[in-house]
Amino acid sequence: MSGEDRRAAWNNIRQRVEGLSDEQRQEFVAGGREQIMVYLHDRMDTFFALPPEEQRLKIDERVAQIIERRQNPDRGGSRCGGQGRDVGRGENNQHRGGYRRGRTEAQRDERSKRRLDRIDPRLRAQFTEYCRLLNERLEQLGHKPSHGRPWGPR
Repeated sequence: MSGEDRRAAWNNIRQRVEGLSDEQRQEFVAGGREQIMVYLHDRMDTFFALPPEEQRLKIDERVAQIIERRQNPDRGGSRCGGQGRDVGRGENNQHRGGYRRGRTEAQRDERSKRRLDRIDPRLRAQFTEYCRLLNERLEQLGHKPSHGRPWGPR
């Protein structure tokens, strides 16, 4: 899916969600969160079940994607590497503020804590190790480590 198609799909979802009541919105988000957790568990379990050499090959594939996106950010943006150009941007490239608008640092910290509390500790450990392997390989190749969310092996 191209970057434009992805943005259009997200805009469509956002418009639908904005029309929901608070209760309906919470149910929608909770259902999506469950699906994402199942998906991420599957990806991490599959990756860590591979022999070390195959894991290295998967890491190298993902690193190549990250480097490509960093070098060509206009071809679909960057999901990993913290170089995305359109995140939180509205018309005329102006920052929309997103969830941070109007929140104190304490409120942002509390939100982050709640988000972490919802993630299974095993998945967090796998994800942390995957990110460590990914960043280690990026640095070996002379690139900056990723500080974004690499979303696991593809």
